[in-house]
Amino acid sequence: MKARALASSQTIAPGTRPRASHSCKSLRFSKSSDCWSRRVAGAYRPYDVVVTPMMATVPPELGVMAAERPMEEVVGTFGAMTGFAMPFDASGQPAMSVPMGVADGLPIGVQLVAAYGCEDVLFRVASALEEATGWTGRRPPGGA
Repeated sequence: MKARALASSQTIAPGTRPRASHSCKSLRFSKSSDCWSRRVAGAYRPYDVVVTPMMATVPPELGVMAAERPMEEVVGTFGAMTGFAMPFDASGQPAMSVPMGVADGLPIGVQLVAAYGCEDVLFRVASALEEATGWTGRRPPGGA
C-alpha cells in the first residue's frame, strides 16, 4: 500500500485526479492482452518446441530501414520482418532465432518457441541444431 501511494503521488500532479476513462481503457487492454497471451500459449501447449521461419522475407538491404526514411516506406518491410515473432512477443513465451541457411550471403534464421519457463529446452534444441548444421564454427564474412 505504501509503495502504491508513493508511486501515485509522483505521477499525478497535486490537486488533480486520474481520469477514470484512461484507467478503464488500460484495464480493458490489460485483460485483452492477458487473454491473447493465454490463447497463444494454449494453442502451442501440445508441443515442446514450435519452429517457424524467423522472417517472411530475406533480410532487407542495408539502409532500407534507416531512421530517416519515411515510415510509410518501411512499415511493410518491418511487418514482413516481424510477423512470425509478434504472436510470441505478445504472449511472452520464450523464443530465439537460430541461423539455418544463407541467402545473398546473409544468414537466414528459424525461430524456436517453447512454453513458459522452458528456456532450457530452447537452448538444448538450438545447440543441437547449430551442431548438426555446422553453424557452431561459422563466422560472417569480413569478421563482423
